[in-house]
Amino acid sequence: MNIIPALTEWQRQIDQSNQMLETLIKPLMLAPESPVYESIWALQASLTAAVAKIVGDKSEWLIWYQIDNDMGRLALKASPVDGKPTRKITSISDLAWLIQESK
Repeated sequence: MNIIPALTEWQRQIDQSNQMLETLIKPLMLAPESPVYESIWALQASLTAAVAKIVGDKSEWLIWYQIDNDMGRLALKASPVDGKPTRKITSISDLAWLIQESK
């Protein structure tokens, strides 16, 4: 199963919603605990959970990629299972490899 299209759309939606939040922060003087933030984050969490089910991510790699690895921008290394070599995860293709090798 080719999971790259689903992962690509997931990243696009997360990035778009984050950009929208960034444009609203100053004009609306939003605090991180505002209902707007909480609603967006809840939607992102629900989207991430749904996509994780679709692509078979049982190891929470999507959450790791989004939060810890800043959507690949930090180029952190990961291993699909203990004992296997690590590699930098910088793209959706790398994330797809990580998810598929973790099964």
